[in-house]
Amino acid sequence: METSGLTLEQIRDGMIEMFGNKLPDIEQEPKRFAYYIKLFFYERFLNEQRNNEVAPQQENTTEGSVREETVENSESTQVPTAEVE
Repeated sequence: METSGLTLEQIRDGMIEMFGNKLPDIEQEPKRFAYYIKLFFYERFLNEQRNNEVAPQQENTTEGSVREETVENSESTQVPTAEVE
């Protein structure tokens, strides 16, 4: 299993932070605990993917000026939009 360079203490602390008191006891429920380990690393993987997707979009908005407009939809609520020039 890939630990992404984390120490056991960092993994333990991260799992406690993520799951809190719902974390099963490794001695009493080893299979369930193994499932929580997989969930922990899967959530970390998803967070890394989300961060990688957000970063390029933020770079594009810093180039050029940004003009905000308001567009009305069929329900008469206003939705702000932004255009990069």
